[in-house]
Amino acid sequence: MKADDKELAVAIEACLATQPGKPAPELKGHDPLRDIDFSLADLKGKYVVIDFWATWCKGCVMGLPHIKELYDKYHDKGLEVLAMSSTMMSMSGSSIWNRTT
Repeated sequence: MKADDKELAVAIEACLATQPGKPAPELKGHDPLRDIDFSLADLKGKYVVIDFWATWCKGCVMGLPHIKELYDKYHDKGLEVLAMSSTMMSMSGSSIWNRTT
């Protein structure tokens, strides 16, 4: 299999694995502010909003109050928010999150 074919196969596999109704890929990381490890698997059975944002992204920052509003409104019904910032990734010295297979 040529490198391009292998790359295409990996991309197709990733697309198929992230279709509606399929379990989300595992995400693991470290929160440097609270000094704790986290895993998406720990939130199994809950509704999870994953928000990737950055301080330089005006739209992202403007959306944060709405994410907080959703969390406050639906947290008691099982909603969790996993907000992942590129700034936090830089602060940790490496990627704050890792996709595991």
